[in-house]
Amino acid sequence: MALPSIESSSMDFLDSFVLTTTPTASGSVSGSGILAFTDKVGQTAKEDIKNTTLFASLASSTKYNVNEDPAAWYQQYFQVIKFWDLAR
Repeated sequence: MALPSIESSSMDFLDSFVLTTTPTASGSVSGSGILAFTDKVGQTAKEDIKNTTLFASLASSTKYNVNEDPAAWYQQYFQVIKFWDLAR
């Protein structure tokens, strides 16, 4: 079994790694989250999702320490995610 390839992209505020497991599926680490995408998710949508999850993580961390108050941190995180309405 061949190892998956890892692509690195650098942005001003983020270093993200994209793990490609098959020609049609991919995954990504964004902040402290792991994201998985099927071939039906376009590149622009992938970048939007990665940026939104990273933004939610950073916004939550400015208000709450995830180690000291994880419930409040996750509540804030999902408030930000709901604001961006990723379900569309």
